Amino acid sequence: MAQRKQCLAQEFEIKDIGMLQYFLRIEVAKSKKGIFISQRKYILDLLTEKGMMECKQVKSPIESKHKLQAGIRELMDKERYQILVGRIIYLSHTEPDIAYAISLVSQFMHDPRESYMQAVFGIPHYLKSTP
Repeated sequence: MAQRKQCLAQEFEIKDIGMLQYFLRIEVAKSKKGIFISQRKYILDLLTEKGMMECKQVKSPIESKHKLQAGIRELMDKERYQILVGRIIYLSHTEPDIAYAISLVSQFMHDPRESYMQAVFGIPHYLKSTP
């Protein structure tokens, strides 16, 4: 390992800051069983920021009989929807179980409805219950 660092130092300006623990909102833990990544802190920060720390936990990231389709026009803050969905998309790196729900809600980024926002809020409710 030291040899690699020396080789890199010859080509690039580097600084050794020790073992990786938290990078790009991803927590990294190393044990005898391997390396584990998590975004638990990011999830908790998102819940806190959106005032959802006291939210009820749910067993699924989206209702099994969801009805997300173009329909009645409702007043909706498009930018708020896009920001929240974008932040949740970032969670799919460590939470593959939300991929289907993310794919559904991200289809409506161009023209969101209030009912879609309720579906988006269901994802953090689910993530709160994940270890």
